[in-house]
Amino acid sequence: VAAAAMALLVVLALSHKVGTGWAAAAPMFLIGFGLNGSLLVLFPKVARFYPTEFRSAGSGAVIGVGRAGSTTSLVLLTAILDAAGPVATLSVTLGMTAITIVTVLAFRGHSRGARA
Repeated sequence: VAAAAMALLVVLALSHKVGTGWAAAAPMFLIGFGLNGSLLVLFPKVARFYPTEFRSAGSGAVIGVGRAGSTTSLVLLTAILDAAGPVATLSVTLGMTAITIVTVLAFRGHSRGARA
């Protein structure tokens, strides 16, 4: 829901319906703050998928991949924005978000089985 609200604000800002400056930036900041804060809840949940002896390495790998992805996505989206414009950039962003949501929903309920 928060990602959809963020996308709507981006579309409105690009179409000049919201305006520029604080009218668009303040809600985007608040939504982004909420999205980032929700990740803190995810880290303990991720840890349970790894055996105890690999838990810190597994959690660290997950965090590292996430940070690498966030850095790479900035470079990729900047290149798309420069080459194809804001509509294509938004399309790619929403498409990747949809793929992520479908993947998460496909794997929900899966967990590491009980060990003997």
